[in-house]
Amino acid sequence: MMNKSSKGERHWYAVHTYAGYEDAVSRYLKQRIDALEMRDKIFNIVVPKEKKIKIKNGKRREMEEKIYPGYVLVDMIMGEDSWYVVRNTPRVTGFVGADTTEPTPLSEEEVKSLMARMIGEGIFRW
Repeated sequence: MMNKSSKGERHWYAVHTYAGYEDAVSRYLKQRIDALEMRDKIFNIVVPKEKKIKIKNGKRREMEEKIYPGYVLVDMIMGEDSWYVVRNTPRVTGFVGADTTEPTPLSEEEVKSLMARMIGEGIFRW
């Protein structure tokens, strides 16, 4: 849960996107971070994925599948400027959180569990 004392601290946030645009949002956001010199406030952008085996026409194929379609995770320090950069990225509809005035960061347990799932799949590397 986010409280006023967590402002200025680094946390992971879930950002809601248009379905199917998660990878595009990740690219757009990385470009905006560079263009607006926000690397000191926005550190990582992750589209949570895992590998799945699909059988099509009798052939086994390994595919990456989004764990949370419509969401991108952002590791950032929440502030007016960083909130604005993320919120006004094309195809972003908003931050996820119970508090409409201030986004709620993901818990450390949620982040560790998700990253372990992705690392276990060999998709995410620090």
